[in-house]
Amino acid sequence: MWVDATASSFQAEKAAFQTLLDTGVVTADNIVGIHVGSEAVYREEVTAAEAISYLEEIRTLCKANSAAAKIPLTIADIGDTYTAHPEMIEAVDYVSANYFPFWEKVDIDGAADHFYTRFSALVKTASTYNKEVIVGETGWASDGTDADASPATAANAAKYFYDFYTLAAEKDLMYFYFSAFDEAWKLATLEANETVEAYFGLFTQDGALKDIISAAFDNSTSSFDGSNSATITVVGGDASTTAASIAGDADDATNDATQNETNSDDATQNETNSDDATQDDTSTQTSTTTSHKDCAM
Repeated sequence: MWVDATASSFQAEKAAFQTLLDTGVVTADNIVGIHVGSEAVYREEVTAAEAISYLEEIRTLCKANSAAAKIPLTIADIGDTYTAHPEMIEAVDYVSANYFPFWEKVDIDGAADHFYTRFSALVKTASTYNKEVIVGETGWASDGTDADASPATAANAAKYFYDFYTLAAEKDLMYFYFSAFDEAWKLATLEANETVEAYFGLFTQDGALKDIISAAFDNSTSSFDGSNSATITVVGGDASTTAASIAGDADDATNDATQNETNSDDATQNETNSDDATQDDTSTQTSTTTSHKDCAM
């Protein structure tokens, strides 16, 4: 659900959500969680107290509907917001924290470890409230420019994805990877020298898995040099095998490993059912364009 500095935005979302409840679209059988807001506290568009108040309003609606009463609710925000406002940890059913080493200008070689250091600190804090922490968003742009960001190259995006997935599998983390697809529509809303937001996808805007992502999971060892290309040494195959894997192993790895935005949309309804119910895709997406800018932890 979209939350910003305009109270009417949330009220429209709330009204649309009530309709979804009344018509049986939203139930505990098909929704695993709901985000009430996305980095609105970080953007200083609402206070922590206001964010919690909005959460409780949605909780009241859910409790009044037996089919939705058990849907867990949370607030999507960066890790530092939750650390600074432990009352938010106490209020949510689980903590959904966004982490982007990309926006901290962290060297790609240590980016996944940097993420985990920051994430672990929040997990420790949340444990005092007996709350689970999931990674609401993390990712790395494969193209575009932004002076405030780390280098956005295909090689870096692939390395972060691979390193993060490996770490997440080892640590048994629950996460949603940002994002499934490139979003070219964002270019119309961005400054000419700040275009990275359009290129966070594992897939192109046309739905094709990016070759370098495919190669990273095609039984290969990879050398990522931070440029727009990477040297891939394929074990047990040739270059054509790597390209063909888009429809095979890489798809399986992507689906299983990333819990990408397709799953994220189904799971959280953060930017699909709830957002679309109130605003059309264009207005909703324009509203959210700046949500990752300078989004450190």
